Order: sequence, then structure tokens, then C-alpha cells
Amino acid sequence: MKASRKTGLGNLLKFVLILAMVFCLIPAMSGEAASTKSKALSAYKKKLSQSTITVLPKGEKVLDRNDNYVTYKSSKKSNVEFAIAYIDNNNVPELILEDKNYGYGVWTYRNGKVKCVLWGDTYDAPYGYYRKKGIYEDIAYSEGTPFTKCFYKFKDGKMTLKLSKFVYEKGHAEADYYIGGTYSGRQVSLAEFRKKLKSYVGNTKVTKIKMKSNSKKNRNKYLK
Repeated sequence: MKASRKTGLGNLLKFVLILAMVFCLIPAMSGEAASTKSKALSAYKKKLSQSTITVLPKGEKVLDRNDNYVTYKSSKKSNVEFAIAYIDNNNVPELILEDKNYGYGVWTYRNGKVKCVLWGDTYDAPYGYYRKKGIYEDIAYSEGTPFTKCFYKFKDGKMTLKLSKFVYEKGHAEADYYIGGTYSGRQVSLAEFRKKLKSYVGNTKVTKIKMKSNSKKNRNKYLK
């Protein structure tokens, strides 16, 4: 009987010790996440404060607003707009940049560096994201009314095209749906498309991206 009590007491002490260790680790983990977020926002602010900014990777060939193919170099600070988006499942946001003269880019903070993970030219535009579900949407325009909504999975610092929706006319229901891209993917029904999207995002609704002018006031307001 005494041996049984000693064993029970020992197990209880072990449980209390493990519980104490867990509670000690939680603040440390929270502090680490907060520190990474702070570093990311500081890096984004530094990037946006420069006189010239790379909105998308330097050296890429893009269609500019005059429909000319040009080699992208950089953008004037005054031409840049930005937004913050929590795309993947952590507390460190991504940075969306846009210069309507050249295009846009999605940037992330990874391993101490700000990296572009997706970009498009003037025929593309950021649309929205499903907060912390890893799905990001943009719109690819074509001449005339039709456009394509592209749904990307953001994971491990990479964007992968998962779903596409080709819309024939804005404001009308008629559309074609694809698993993958409109050319490389598989066409599916609306029901299958919705089922696949829900498997990624659950009941989370899309958060539309609202771009802000790159003013000092906005940098101080949104990058803190």
C-alpha cells in the first residue's frame, strides 16, 4: 500500500513538472513569434521607405501600362501602393506591393530576408486571401471583359496554383472552373470547384485586399 502511494505521488510530481515546463515554453514561443513579426514589419517599412522600390523581381519582362514589353528595373516610391495580408498559418504577414505602371508582387519575410513569391504585370492584380488558410487570389485580365481568378496555395515560402475560375462577363454567373490552371488544369463543375476550395479554407470568407498609398503616415499606421 505504501509503495502504491509512493508511485502515485511520483507520477503526480512528474505531471506537475511537465505542466510547469509547458507553461514556461508558451510565453517563449509567443515572444519568438512576436519578434519575427516585428522584424518582418520593420523590414517591410525599410523597403517601402527607399526612394526606389522593387515591386516585382528586377529583370523580369513585363507588359507595362502602355502595352509595351519592358525589362523591369524598379519603381518610384510615390508610384507604389501596399497592403498587409496574413496568408499562411502564422502571425507574420505578407506584403503586397503594386505599381500600376508595371504590375504587382507578393513578398514574404523568410530567413531574415524579404522575398518575392508571386508577381504579375499590368494585366494582373491582387484580389484577396483567406486569412491564415494559405490561399491567395489574384485576377488575370485579358482584352475585353473576360478575366481569370487564380487561387494559389502559399506554403513553405512558395506559391502554387491550385484552382482557376474563368469569368466570361463581369457581373454574370457564367464561368468555367478548373483544378489547376485554365490551360494546364482539369475543367470541373462548380460543385467540385467549391468542394475543393472548401477543403483548403473551410468556412473562412475571402478578405479583399485594399491597397494603401505609400505615405509615411500609412507606413507608420499599418506596419506596426
